[in-house]
Amino acid sequence: MTISDFLIICSGANKDILQKCPTERVKFIGIGATIFLTALMAAVSGGYAIYFVFNNIAVSIAFGCFWAVIIFNLDRYIVSSIKKTGKFKEEFWMALPRLLIALVLAISISKPLELRLFENRIAKEMAEQNQNDIDNFDKTFKDDIQKFNDQLKSIDDELMTKKQSIFSTDPQYSKLIEKKKPLENDKETKEQTIATNRGIISRNYVRVEHRNRNDEIYYQNEPNQIARNKMSENRSLNGELTTINGSLKDLGDQITKRETELAVLIKKVEDETQTTKSTIAAQIQNKQNSYGNDKADYQDKAKNSTDLLARLEALGSLKKFGNAVWWASAIITLLFVLLETAPV
Repeated sequence: MTISDFLIICSGANKDILQKCPTERVKFIGIGATIFLTALMAAVSGGYAIYFVFNNIAVSIAFGCFWAVIIFNLDRYIVSSIKKTGKFKEEFWMALPRLLIALVLAISISKPLELRLFENRIAKEMAEQNQNDIDNFDKTFKDDIQKFNDQLKSIDDELMTKKQSIFSTDPQYSKLIEKKKPLENDKETKEQTIATNRGIISRNYVRVEHRNRNDEIYYQNEPNQIARNKMSENRSLNGELTTINGSLKDLGDQITKRETELAVLIKKVEDETQTTKSTIAAQIQNKQNSYGNDKADYQDKAKNSTDLLARLEALGSLKKFGNAVWWASAIITLLFVLLETAPV
């Protein structure tokens, strides 16, 4: 069997009939060559694609051959099943599904070849994506820890509100606090008055002449009437302060006693929230303890994610409209579309 005979068989034409139509022989040899070469490209494409699935050369070769046989039979069927009727509409509707099949086959064959042609760029893109994934892992980890910390802060704020509520809603404690405030204000006022009087007293000393037993003259600084009045006022205020301080001490003792009694209720509230806080703290600790191993596992998975889907995603990221990769991909796909549809 000659190569021409083999190609005619590939085209699906009848060799005996072609012997009677020698002018058509070259056309069907060309169709057969197109179908055969497309099958060879399908073998390479399918084998390369399946290698990323099983990472096994023997399986890839076997699948490539199997895929080539499928593409060969489909192309041969598409070409051999079309009949000329002389009517454009009938021929168009007859060819349309075959053209769609040819289009799908062209795309399925071209994509693995694109992966091979842009392998270096795809590897670089995947490395960048893996690094982005690792950065996102760290960001997610920090966000999770922050969420736990926010929950702890929310629990502490709620606990503080409950504590304040226990004191503010207790009538006995509130009454004691109300008694204490005016006494503290009165004490502050009297202390300020005493301090002001002391300044006045210090400025109102006069130099007074005296004689000793030997009738010698000496001088001594003594307060005048204004200073003596302020001294008298301070003595009175100090007595009142003593009384106020005694009252404040008694109130302070009563407040401390009531706070001790209310502390039992506060302890109960704290115990109720401590369980929740312990659970969240344990989650934070577990996440921090497992961070190293989790990140290492994530990095290994990211670096080992070189399957077909990951490469197709990387190729898609490279193909921005109008750039060199987009044009190269479009031309390759168009080339296979033409190869698949040309026999039709």
